[in-house]
Amino acid sequence: MVYVDRRTGEEIEQPAEMVMLCAYPFNNTLLMLTAGIGAPYDPVTGKGVVGKNYCHQTTSNVMMFVEDEINPWIGTGTSPAAIDDFQADNFDHGGLGFFGGGFIAPAVSGGRPIQVRAAPPGTPRWGSAWKEATARWYNHSFPLNCHGISYAHKHNYLDLDPTYKDAIDVR
Repeated sequence: MVYVDRRTGEEIEQPAEMVMLCAYPFNNTLLMLTAGIGAPYDPVTGKGVVGKNYCHQTTSNVMMFVEDEINPWIGTGTSPAAIDDFQADNFDHGGLGFFGGGFIAPAVSGGRPIQVRAAPPGTPRWGSAWKEATARWYNHSFPLNCHGISYAHKHNYLDLDPTYKDAIDVR
């Protein structure tokens, strides 16, 4: 494998029996296309594979504010318990115009008092009213996360900007 050190511009050869691309689809596609590895996907002709059928996870969240007190330290950190009833084949969604699904997860992840300073919409972003609201809602709020999917599709693809090239782009 040959690569270029972006800091020095030096071309380096690294002997390898196997090369693994582990840089998420954006950078994997960038690496392959700039190195000329594989045929770039052309959405008009449907030919080529590099960048084809890009898919991703879709997420959204909303902050919930409740009157009952919530223990901000009861959460599971980065692995919230999920309501999985809306996932894939867990329900009959025939005739609803979509397939797949997702989950809903209340994500109490610890009462980090500096990072977790939830306040309802309309609260000033600073000052005594903000301070009062963050104290009031500290243990009365939690995020509710929703997670879905974007399936691979021929119209979802990655390619390179036709006008921009970095210092080592060999195209």
